[in-house]
Amino acid sequence: MESIEINKKLISRIISAVPLILLSTFYFLLSYSAQASSYRIYFSGPQAVTVGSEFSVKILIDSDQPLNAYEVSAGFPAGILDFSGFNNGNSIIDVWQNQPLVYSGGGIKFSGGSLTPFSGKSGELLTLNLKALKEGNARLDFDNAAFYLANGKGTKIVPQTEGAEISVVYPSIAVATSSLAVPIVVDDTPPQIKYLAIVPDPINQDQKLVSSLVTDSDSGVKNLSMRTRTNLFWSDWQDAQNPTAVPLSVWAVDFKAMDNSGNITEKIIYDWNVFWRLALIYLAVAAGIIIILMLMVKKGRKQNEKIENSN
Repeated sequence: MESIEINKKLISRIISAVPLILLSTFYFLLSYSAQASSYRIYFSGPQAVTVGSEFSVKILIDSDQPLNAYEVSAGFPAGILDFSGFNNGNSIIDVWQNQPLVYSGGGIKFSGGSLTPFSGKSGELLTLNLKALKEGNARLDFDNAAFYLANGKGTKIVPQTEGAEISVVYPSIAVATSSLAVPIVVDDTPPQIKYLAIVPDPINQDQKLVSSLVTDSDSGVKNLSMRTRTNLFWSDWQDAQNPTAVPLSVWAVDFKAMDNSGNITEKIIYDWNVFWRLALIYLAVAAGIIIILMLMVKKGRKQNEKIENSN
């Protein structure tokens, strides 16, 4: 009997542990599935260039799971290569947190997100335009790279990184340069400001945000800048991030976008609630001044009348 009781207790414990075992197995398989998925970031460009030539290198990604955010920093030898610009016209990144930041020591850092999640191969994040300064082997590497899954949780993924090596040689050495040169982009079309709005800051109620979405499919967006009005006069121009925090008293924003060909689009938006509050204040002040002036004129007339009557 005692043996039967022990067996019953053992069976009961095993049965009660089954849900926990199944749950643990589910999370293990889910985690394993995420890790087993393929995530890769790499460079695509020429293997050899000549001294003095300009060429392009693309930063591409592969992913078999939908992604919607990216953080990347990459480096290159500044003594051998010189950064001459970038093109984000064909990038899968729609919303740039900041414009790409270029380091004088040879490197670039950028981050942003995709409105439409990306999965597949050869998704372009950015194209780097470089110039070969002197002979040598130039190694391009990723200092940091992170993807975020479009799964509602923003799960961070550290992808496999693949650097690249470019040989810089003198023109006397045969190099098929015809396919290496930076393509000449004729861009007469200014950037498109698809979205621009002043919105509440959900985190800090003491400020508001200027949110934007700017695209340029030809040469890419180079710079965003803005100035604001809190009273009658515009502030100085400043670089715009996405989003950019501004004081609650701002009632007008002058927003400017420039592409890599120098084309500019400018747009002004208003916070009408702040504008009308400010207008009422100015009207009240103006009305007060007018009343004071009228009282002063009336008082002056009475004094003149007294003087005339006394004479």
